[in-house]
Amino acid sequence: MFLKYKRKGDHLKVLNFLQNRVKLVSEPTPFRNLNNLSRENESSIYIKEDDVTGICLGGNKVRKLEYLIYDAIQKGADTVITTGGIQSNHARLTTAVARKYGLKSELVLKYGEERSQFRQNGNLLLNNLMDANIHLVTDEFEIQNKIQELETSLKKYGNIPYKIPLGGSNEIGTLGYIRAGKELGEQLEYKDIKNTAVILPVGSGGTMAGLLIAKWIWNLNFKVIGISVTRNSTVMSETVEAIINETLDFLDIKEDFREQNLPKPTIYDDYIGPGYGKTDQQTIESIKLIAKTEGVILDPVYTGKAMTGLLDLTENKIVSNDSIIFLHTGGVPAIFAYQDQL
Repeated sequence: MFLKYKRKGDHLKVLNFLQNRVKLVSEPTPFRNLNNLSRENESSIYIKEDDVTGICLGGNKVRKLEYLIYDAIQKGADTVITTGGIQSNHARLTTAVARKYGLKSELVLKYGEERSQFRQNGNLLLNNLMDANIHLVTDEFEIQNKIQELETSLKKYGNIPYKIPLGGSNEIGTLGYIRAGKELGEQLEYKDIKNTAVILPVGSGGTMAGLLIAKWIWNLNFKVIGISVTRNSTVMSETVEAIINETLDFLDIKEDFREQNLPKPTIYDDYIGPGYGKTDQQTIESIKLIAKTEGVILDPVYTGKAMTGLLDLTENKIVSNDSIIFLHTGGVPAIFAYQDQL
């Protein structure tokens, strides 16, 4: 499929940047109708399955890591350092991709009261199986200090570390979802689906930023609606916009062109519940609903909350497009850490 684009030079420039990656994703990821859920919700609901991206139980971070690990390899790195919560999907996939390419993995993971509950299962178990070096911290202020300490120590002993930000959300990782947005646009064009909205969880912001850039560059026929899982909509929108601008700078997209209808983030913060990584009854009900109607497994941290948002926004006609696409960003291993709540 050949999508329309706004300006040929920028179209070709972006395509050139998108070639610089390691190839991991089994693309295109599946796109299909959720028939049973659609009937129950009286809507036309589809799913884009980025939970099956092809390595270590999958998830959206693999798309970002194709570009981040490529960059690490180009810079001669032998170790990656990243951070996240104790049940971080990003940490698990960073470790898996690093191991595949012969790199060591240093993980700085934040935990709170849930330490004992999450200590031996889910993503943390997988990180241990892959022999990641795990450093546990208790608050946000410790994270950067620990990362700096690790970087200094590794360099002292002759290693070449490469730092990957939270969620892989920077100007390099975001390229993965520019590519994914183009892929989704081609699937919609092939199926002749119009007037649609993509609903996805938003944590670190890079996935949404990439989709919005793709929509803008190629005039893609979908809205992008984020469901925040961590912070209020104002902060999340500012985060996404900052990543968009950093990425456009990286792509050398000129300022005058950016002013031509660059879409603003639409993010809802009504479904965060008691906080990031903490679940509630509404999220649990959404997880159970789609499990029993479609055999699709969501997680309590990201996709369960995004599904709650999708169901509420469509039921109350706040989102009333002809069709709705749920972007399943993965996170399934984390569900085993929430067995008591579920």
